[in-house]
Order: sequence, then C-alpha cells, then structure tokens
Amino acid sequence: MAIEVSPIIHPQLAAQREYEERLALQGQGFALIAAEAFVRGIRDIGYKSTATALDELIDNSIQAGARRIDVVFGFGAKSDSKPDKIAVVDNGHGMDPVMIRAAVMWGGTHRENDRTGFGRYGYGLPSSCVSQGLRFAVYSRPEDGALYGVELDVEELGVGKYSNGDGRVTVPQPEQLELPIWLYSFGEKEGIRGFMHSGTAVVIDRLDRLSW
Repeated sequence: MAIEVSPIIHPQLAAQREYEERLALQGQGFALIAAEAFVRGIRDIGYKSTATALDELIDNSIQAGARRIDVVFGFGAKSDSKPDKIAVVDNGHGMDPVMIRAAVMWGGTHRENDRTGFGRYGYGLPSSCVSQGLRFAVYSRPEDGALYGVELDVEELGVGKYSNGDGRVTVPQPEQLELPIWLYSFGEKEGIRGFMHSGTAVVIDRLDRLSW
C-alpha cells in the first residue's frame, strides 16, 4: 500500500510563494522597482535627523525663488509639546498640477543634474517626507493658477491603493484642494500678506521618526 507523504516545503520557498500571492493581490507587475519595498528601504536609510530631512525641502524652496520660508508645527489633541505634523511653506513660484504630481515621484524633477542647489536627481522631496512620517502631501499654486495638491500614504501603498490595472504603482492625480485649516490659521496668526498666493507647502503627517 502506497502512503502519500506531503512534501516538506522549505520555509524560504513558502515565504517566496506568500510574496508571490501578495504581488498578485496588489496587481503588481514586474517593474524594475518593487514600490512597497523601495519606500520601506528609503524610510530606513533615512536622514541623520529631522533637521537634515527638512533641509531638502528648504533647499527646494530656495531654488523656487522663495523670499520667505516657514517651518510650521501642527499639534494634535494628544500633545501640545510634540508636533504630529510638520509643514515647510514657501512663497516661491509654485508648480502647475502636473508638476506637483511629478514632484512626488522619486526622480521627478525638471532640475536633473542642476548644480545650483543640493539636489539634482529629484529624490529629495519624497525621501525626506517618508523618512519622517507615514503620509505626506504637496500643495502648490503658481501666481496665475489655482491651488492643487497630491497626497501619498505609505501604508495605503502597501495594500495596493496606488496600483493601476497593469500592476504599475502610480502617483494619484492632483486635485484642487484647500490647505489644512491649521496651516491657514498659521498664516492669519502671523499676518503673512498674500499667504500661499503663490508657492508650495509640503506637509508631513503621522510623524513616527521625529528627532529633536
């Protein structure tokens, strides 16, 4: 009598097959970069501190011709001493909707190989944001345009929210949005004339790697 014995599957092979199932569920194709793992890696590589991460955003503002740059802390109900969100707001030339979407991409820049600032490859904005928090948004308005924004959530990336029909992970379409109320309140409190009449605000939310 023949006895069937279930083959013993190597744990690493089992893990590979679980990963394959997750790829299928997420609609993930075989792009050169596995987006979820890439973003987790960028988060862990990180920056030396929150200050150096914010330096990337401030440099972008300087290159955008900003005459004023504010680093604004937002506080939630849990604590009035430790911020749960941070924004870098400038009055530079701003961006059109398509450029906002490109700016959220790794490598999305019109200044590639530009030596006038610190960044030249278009990695600074998204990398600095995900190094500090789980969600970020970019709002921008050129002087002759409306305010648009793009939001990206790292955890939603992991469940396939940004995957399109052929498995590619894409940045959401820009939408005509309002700035968060706490940022508008800052502008009014400080009496900043023409606050966000043109310029860019990068907001990092759900901070989980903040350093003093």
